[in-house]
Order: sequence, then structure tokens, then C-alpha cells
Amino acid sequence: MLQRFFFFYLLCLLIVVQGHAQQVGKPSQPAGTVITKPLPEEGGEPPAPALPAEKFLGIWEWRSGTTVFRLQLSRDPYFLLPNGKTLPTIVGQHSYTRNGILVETSLNKEMTVLAKPTTGNILSGTYKELTKKTWGWVTLTILPTAPNKMTFALKQKEGAVTGTAPIPTVGFTVPSTMTLTRVP
Repeated sequence: MLQRFFFFYLLCLLIVVQGHAQQVGKPSQPAGTVITKPLPEEGGEPPAPALPAEKFLGIWEWRSGTTVFRLQLSRDPYFLLPNGKTLPTIVGQHSYTRNGILVETSLNKEMTVLAKPTTGNILSGTYKELTKKTWGWVTLTILPTAPNKMTFALKQKEGAVTGTAPIPTVGFTVPSTMTLTRVP
């Protein structure tokens, strides 16, 4: 008799929990609705079709005479972290030509920008300096008054040097501040 009561109690509890879960679930959206949301946190679902980060995607360029910096940004919904989890991110490759001579390029080779949106118009992350083999912090900001213009700002990563470690290279091969224009 006690077993029947216990089974009935578990069955009722299960029904109550399922009913509660259905009530607090997300409301369904009408067909064809595009939900815009920021990139989810580490280990979350891949990004929705439309994101605030979408405005950063594409090819951006800075020119000064015959010197050209080109940045290609794309989305990687499953960037693999060292701990085995995935993180949706914005990744980028770049090329830098000074006075018509190619100085460095990661195009079709490796990712040199890894970033996430911090606010609606700002993307922050890391930048890999290929020539000097160092890393820096990059901040990309789309200008609110000109959505086809974006500032690019690099800062040296700070850190301590101990023992016989080599002194890190200072500066970057590419200009540390630029205003990029979207390439159609």
C-alpha cells in the first residue's frame, strides 16, 4: 500500500512540475518573427539570425596614400575554448600593405581578431600582431552617425616580466588607431 501511495505521489509531483515549467517557458513568437539578441554567454546556444554584432560583419578598410589596412570580420558561432566549451564570437583576418608592399597578412591563413560585442556599437577583444609576434587589445566602434565607418583602436597588453623572460616587443606594425570604412 505504501508503494502505491509513493508512486501516486511521484506521479502527481511530476505533473505539477511539468505544468509549472510550461507556464514559465518562453512565450511563442508569431511565424516569421526575427528575435534580435546579444551574443549568448559561454556555452550558450548559437546566435540568433539577427544580432547587434551583425553590423560589424564584412570587409573594412583604411587607406592613407598607398598604405592600406584591410580587416575581414565574420561570425564563428562555435569558437572552441581551451576548456572544451564553445563561445559565439566575431573573428577576423587582416592584411597590411605599406607603400604598396605587403607587410603582413592573415587572410585565408589564421584568425587575428577574436572579439565579442560589449555594447551596441562596440566590439572588444584580442588582436594578434603577426610581424612582432605579440598580442594586443582591440576595440572596434561603429560611429553612430556613420554606420559604414568604424574606429579601430589597439592597446598593448600589460603584464609583468619576471626572471630571464624576454622583454616584450613594444608597439604594433599596423597603426594603433584608424577609422575604417566598410567595403561594399
